[in-house]
Amino acid sequence: MLKILCVEDDYIASYMLHERIERMGYFIIDKVSTGEDALKLCEWQQPDVILMDIRLSGEMDGIEAARRIGEKHGIPIIFITGISDAGIRKRAKELKPHGFFTKPFEITELQQSIDMIFRTRKRGQPV
Repeated sequence: MLKILCVEDDYIASYMLHERIERMGYFIIDKVSTGEDALKLCEWQQPDVILMDIRLSGEMDGIEAARRIGEKHGIPIIFITGISDAGIRKRAKELKPHGFFTKPFEITELQQSIDMIFRTRKRGQPV
């Protein structure tokens, strides 16, 4: 089963995302609200996919957390954010995420991105 980490500092958004992801048949291993906690969790949980907000609690934003996670673990990142600033979007897209969704978004599109990662991993191809 594909293990997903949700990094979101808004409790309600995190809860709703968790519910929707589990209805898709995937497993949320944890929900954290800071980039620092996401980095720590990746050390011992090794999620298959990370759903990452850009604006987080803590010292680092989601883009910096995603960069560090990518360099150290190579875990696919899907950004989910309410930020529409072009500069921030450009900075996030430089990391070549496996998806970038602006809230509100269609849950079916997120599911397609997650499914694509899952299918690629099942075939043994690098994500």
